[in-house]
Amino acid sequence: MNIIYILLALIAILAIEGIIYKKYWPRGIKAHIRFGQDRAVEGDTVELCQTLEYTGLLPLPWVRMKFRISRDIGMPDTPNSIITDYYNCEEVFSIGRMEKVTRRIPVSCFRRGQHRVFDVDTVSSDLFMTRKLIASFGGNSGITVYPRRTEIPQLIDAARQMIGEHIVRRSRVEDPFIFRGVRDYIEGDQLSHINWRATARTDHLSVNQYEYTSELSVSIWLFIEERLDMRDLTLTEECIRIAATMLGTLIDDGIPVALCCNAGDSGADSSTLIGHGCSPEHKDSCLTALARLDTQKEAMSPFEFADRVPKLSGDNELIILISSQTGEKLCRHIKNLSSDRELFWIAPLRSDDEQEPVGLEYIKNHRVWRVVCER
Repeated sequence: MNIIYILLALIAILAIEGIIYKKYWPRGIKAHIRFGQDRAVEGDTVELCQTLEYTGLLPLPWVRMKFRISRDIGMPDTPNSIITDYYNCEEVFSIGRMEKVTRRIPVSCFRRGQHRVFDVDTVSSDLFMTRKLIASFGGNSGITVYPRRTEIPQLIDAARQMIGEHIVRRSRVEDPFIFRGVRDYIEGDQLSHINWRATARTDHLSVNQYEYTSELSVSIWLFIEERLDMRDLTLTEECIRIAATMLGTLIDDGIPVALCCNAGDSGADSSTLIGHGCSPEHKDSCLTALARLDTQKEAMSPFEFADRVPKLSGDNELIILISSQTGEKLCRHIKNLSSDRELFWIAPLRSDDEQEPVGLEYIKNHRVWRVVCER
């Protein structure tokens, strides 16, 4: 009889303990995963911070944190990680009441894009290991990985040379806000330019001199192969890196830059169009747009897109077109559209591709850029 009473008591204890854990388990436990920074560049190493906090009353023998993250974020090799379309990761914590535990894991940013943490769950059990207790916290933390800069000094020098020639050719108006110096008065000078202090000091008429400026701006046109089955994804990524490098360098030089691309992000946008600017915020917006480009869906026809792109800043505009897609028809079409503006066409091709691009003979300023990449 005593054994029966003992068994009944154990069953009652297990039932009561199970009811208590089932009712109060989610209370007091918080799980959060975030990146140590919200922006990075391809190839960077950043921290992934896993935070588990428990303020509940029930003792927990262990807590397992589970989450999913993009495969383009390189996680350390652990026995608890499974790679499918995502990294499925698990971490086991030992935590007591009123305790907060944070783990910082170095991860690598393999590829550009916006990468997020999904499905953050915590799993535990009661003291007798008879129940599995689960709490879900979703997951909305993410990081934007910009395209890395690539070594293209010859292309940048060529673009800068065209910009310099454009400024010299178009600079005809003095800028009254950029003072250069003082010189003697010459018949025909404007009376408003007379420097009366210098005149009084030198006892003869002197006038102010101002620098000549030109409101030159640059538009970067990035054309991605329209059809997905014809697209070389490795070469496409290199085109995006060239656009990011050219854009960042020119903005650092203080030149207003616009970004136009016939592809959009993973949302509803079918193309990308960002107006001119040269502020740090504008640079971040353009790099974010390049990071979000979705190369796994069809792009707009370059003919249709070129017809839609407006003349963003009048005649004082240099177009830098980056496209490995050429052809006589496309090149002549672009030439006609940009007849009143400067055009510099960059055609990235694989280094082992012996075939020369067709149609570039119609473009006065062009450069074929050979890219070394694995197939």
